[in-house]
Amino acid sequence: MSEKSLRIKSIVFALAGLAGLSAARADDAVESAAQANHHEFAVAAPPGHCAFEPSALGNAGIRTGFVPGLPDASKLIALFVPCDALERVKAGRTTWLPDWVAFEKNDITIPSDDDRLTKGTSREAVDQLCKDAQSRHWQIDAETFEAKTAAAHLSLSDKRPVVYFGVVGHDPNACFMASLTFETDPFGGRHRMLNVFAFMAVGNTWIYQTTRRRAEDASMAEEILYSAKTGARVFLRDNL
Repeated sequence: MSEKSLRIKSIVFALAGLAGLSAARADDAVESAAQANHHEFAVAAPPGHCAFEPSALGNAGIRTGFVPGLPDASKLIALFVPCDALERVKAGRTTWLPDWVAFEKNDITIPSDDDRLTKGTSREAVDQLCKDAQSRHWQIDAETFEAKTAAAHLSLSDKRPVVYFGVVGHDPNACFMASLTFETDPFGGRHRMLNVFAFMAVGNTWIYQTTRRRAEDASMAEEILYSAKTGARVFLRDNL
């Protein structure tokens, strides 16, 4: 496997999720990342979402399950949760916020040691990222995103708690990938979570948008992908 392929695989594996970090460590990451946010980018809340500020809620038991895509090289710009879920937290009716949209920036700027970024435009870098990812063997062979999600549901299990879709979309300035994962709620319940990742390059910076939703079946898959694509277009509109 080439060095380039290893970089692609490690980025996607990191952004998918997941397994291995405790809830406390994950939520510590939310707090520390929020403190490091310098608001260098304009980030609009998706429809029906509100900014998640852990310190403002004053509840140490709140869990989101957010894990930085690249713990040693990315910083959280913003984390948004559904406004109605945030109201339930404020009212003391829940401590679990599993559905969210996160925006992160990579500390490694363009140009870098990544050969996709040493020459050409940011759009060309994204195009190359998508091409590299499509060459991997973990693509789900199905025509629609709903069909890919249905296939992933059949494969997901306790022995295989993460199923990668590979590339699921490619806009001029963003490459979309996805995964289906298991997430454990504060009461020990297990839930299926659909994660859609948008890889974008703005100027000399890689940006990662993660859209995560509970998805016990494939019925909402296309809507979730559409939301992720819309969010990426809005971010790029406001920052390019």
